[in-house]
Amino acid sequence: MKRRMKLAALTAAAILALPVFEGWEGLNEVKADQAGAGLNPREFQSTDPSNPNPGTGGSGGGTTAATPSTTPQGDKDKAQEEPGPLWKHEHAFEYVRIQEATETQDAVIQLQCGCGAVGESICEAGSSIRFFIGKVVSGITNAPENGTVTVDTQIWTCYNQEVIDALLQRPDVTLVTNYRYEHEDYTVTIPAGYEADTLLDENGYCGFRYLDQILGGDVTAEN
Repeated sequence: MKRRMKLAALTAAAILALPVFEGWEGLNEVKADQAGAGLNPREFQSTDPSNPNPGTGGSGGGTTAATPSTTPQGDKDKAQEEPGPLWKHEHAFEYVRIQEATETQDAVIQLQCGCGAVGESICEAGSSIRFFIGKVVSGITNAPENGTVTVDTQIWTCYNQEVIDALLQRPDVTLVTNYRYEHEDYTVTIPAGYEADTLLDENGYCGFRYLDQILGGDVTAEN
């Protein structure tokens, strides 16, 4: 009896194991068919629910599909709208006066661009003498009738054609000039009605020391 029961148990176990072996044989047949059709058995995709994207990794194995790198259309449009790099700007420099001239100092001008960039700064040569001459001419032109204009300077030592022309247009004005030469202070006067055009040299200038010789200037102080 015991021997029969043992044989029956072995027979039942063999019967229960048959589907398992048949399943593996079926899987091998599928792989063999795929290989015969030119497919790589390693690309067999799993139907494992834990891997919702078979063929791209996970427990089912298989190869990973390459995803092309693309730029969204919105980003492309934004890149086209954005301005180019600053270095592409072409500067349009112009000289701008940043400090006005005085009687003792030339004006200062600087290269500037509308974008805010700045270049070198230089002195405007001759602007201080023009300032001085302009002030003398303005004094003569705006002087009261039969008035006297007094000029004080410790730097400049001559007049030019503009000053003489102003005197010719205002023959009623007397011009008194107080100046310094070699550490000495002098004064010289061009009286009203004087033929001022005779005081110019061949270069169109009228030096104060020359006026002293013609009109008799005086030393007023000594350092």
